[in-house]
Amino acid sequence: MKFPFYIILLLLLFAKSCEELDPASEIPRIQYQDFIIQEYSASSGALSGTLVFRFMDGDGDVGLAQPEYEDSITIDSIPYNLFIDRFDFEDEGYQLADTSLRFRLPYMEGGTYKENLEGTVEITLYYPYVFSDSIRFHFYLYDRSGNKSNIEQSPSIGLY
Repeated sequence: MKFPFYIILLLLLFAKSCEELDPASEIPRIQYQDFIIQEYSASSGALSGTLVFRFMDGDGDVGLAQPEYEDSITIDSIPYNLFIDRFDFEDEGYQLADTSLRFRLPYMEGGTYKENLEGTVEITLYYPYVFSDSIRFHFYLYDRSGNKSNIEQSPSIGLY
């Protein structure tokens, strides 16, 4: 009588081991990693640095194809897919200072055996005028299906 019980238990364990892992969401997820200041001039306010973040997308459709012509910005009906806003610290707290940074992440796709796509993105930013002692970034991306990621926020970044 114990024999069928062990066979059933063994079959259940085998079936459980063959299940796929929980698939990642089709909505991309991003996570702030770092902002590395390359150069900052307090006298001129010029700031350059690299924003580093991780991403994961369950259906592996992050990035846009390069436009055929350099002056074309409407390929795939989405001209940009990465949006970065800078906030400067003022007397009342953080205030939106710049919403002009838009980028096209390059075309990427999931692997042969799994659709999940994950990696690290490093974007170099340059601001000619930053007259605040600390800044913060909010950023998000869209995948090719039009799914918007979470809005990620950097911690306060001191400039002095």
